[in-house]
Amino acid sequence: KSIELGYSVAEVDAITGPAMGRPSSATYNTADLVGLDTLAHVAQNCLDNLPNDEDRALFEVPAVVKTLIAEKRTGRKAGAGFYKKVGADILALDFATGDYQKAPKPDFPSVKAAKKEEDVPKKIGLLLAADDRAGKFVRACLLRSLAYSANRLGEIADDVRSVDDAMRWGFNWDLGPFELWDALGVGKVIELMQAEGIAIPARAADAAKKGGWYADAGAPAGRPSPLQKAKSSGAILDKTHCTRLVDLGDGVVGFDFFTKMNALDDGVIKGLQKSLDLLEARSDLKGMVISNDATNFSVGANLMLIMMGIMQKNWTQVEAMSKDFQDTFLRMRKLPKPVVAAPYNMTLGGGCEICLGADAIRAHAELYMGLVEVGVGLIPGAGGTLELLKRRLEVVPLRNDITFDRMPYVQDVFMSIGMAKVVTSAFEAKDAGFLRASDGISFNRDNLVADAKADVIHLAATGYAPPRDSDTLILPGRSGAAVLEAGLYAMEVAGQISAHDRHIGKKLARVLTGGDTDGRTAVAEQTILDLEREAFLSLCGEQKTLERIQHMLNTGKPLRN
Repeated sequence: KSIELGYSVAEVDAITGPAMGRPSSATYNTADLVGLDTLAHVAQNCLDNLPNDEDRALFEVPAVVKTLIAEKRTGRKAGAGFYKKVGADILALDFATGDYQKAPKPDFPSVKAAKKEEDVPKKIGLLLAADDRAGKFVRACLLRSLAYSANRLGEIADDVRSVDDAMRWGFNWDLGPFELWDALGVGKVIELMQAEGIAIPARAADAAKKGGWYADAGAPAGRPSPLQKAKSSGAILDKTHCTRLVDLGDGVVGFDFFTKMNALDDGVIKGLQKSLDLLEARSDLKGMVISNDATNFSVGANLMLIMMGIMQKNWTQVEAMSKDFQDTFLRMRKLPKPVVAAPYNMTLGGGCEICLGADAIRAHAELYMGLVEVGVGLIPGAGGTLELLKRRLEVVPLRNDITFDRMPYVQDVFMSIGMAKVVTSAFEAKDAGFLRASDGISFNRDNLVADAKADVIHLAATGYAPPRDSDTLILPGRSGAAVLEAGLYAMEVAGQISAHDRHIGKKLARVLTGGDTDGRTAVAEQTILDLEREAFLSLCGEQKTLERIQHMLNTGKPLRN
């Protein structure tokens, strides 16, 4: 269709990726990833075995694909397909010549607008209504695929849920075709199809009369999570420019934040503070779930905000931000009502810390969690050192025996933070101490928020009380810090870390060993928080830290300087 309508490889992928609620690999990148030979085999199999399919001709392998396969340009595994990497450049196939060229980045106003919108139906609504080339392409292709999906009901699946699940799970779409159709409005989609000259599927009229594909009482429940349902039904209790507090029902509220990449900043913290105020004030509320519906739970704190404070040498602002994060997460933990965090996918830095500050965690099995601040020349600045340390020391066999050697547990935390270790599943997160043994794991992302809500209800029903300050923080003090510093020296001499890595490590060692403690009495939690904030602020004043932050913002990769 793209060749027929005159769209380039780069144009199609710019349109059919995140702007439509689909992966960044979009269309042609996905084909390269799968392999063009595999793609051709699948298409040929459909062509051979679907004699009565009204769109059977669509499975004819295009001539350009046949040529690429004949020339062994079958995708990434062959080094070339629709794309080819030459040095640092990614070249795209020119359909007219068969050669590769560095295509200009497509500039579609509607795609830009769609990417700024967080709600997938709104994204696609913008594209369908657009007058530019992107809008024309979406109308020509998406509407036909929706019609095709409806025509296959009864052949490939007995219900719409099965089709939607297959497309979401198989291709990582945010919404399946019938979920999208319902979200846009069945009647509206039918009107758009008629305008495009597309034959209306026989089942569509019936779906429109019933109010949607999922409206039939006999059909499986729709996919939207409790957060999505609450937002779509208008059950919003409070909203800021980057946060929402929604009513999840049964006395449970959900805190949702939606900054760029779900980075935590002062706006998110202020929104959380307002939500905690409301939760505490209303006697009819049992507790709160913290989660969202983005691709990742959170990539960490807003580095741009930190960098601006550093460049302006506004140390008062930088320290106040760290203290605000610490105090808010501490308040969340001490609230007389349970708070359950429901993380998934990337949960890094500050995103990890907001989870550690919750009373319990309900994690999706696919979880990439870690305190990775050393990659930008810092240590955790929102209570992460305290919370991870507490979790490791909770499992000490002789918790109140001051003679028991806690140094191995402290070293575990030191290596986890100092090496910016990221676990790759919720099960690894339990082994690493990010999750407690009592924390839950959900295998189905669709059920994550509902499971977290159930955890809140269970905690509230079983006499929840906020935890007392830890009495297990019997830390080794200066002698323990000296042991860790000796290890850092050996690593620097061996070329495993840089001088600045060692400097960061020394700051971290002082925090985790309790500062000037005598090693015989428990260190107060606030002392650890004060040490953490002091070290965080000190590292913000380092030129090499600023260089690391700038490099991360510019390239998305850590700098080892």
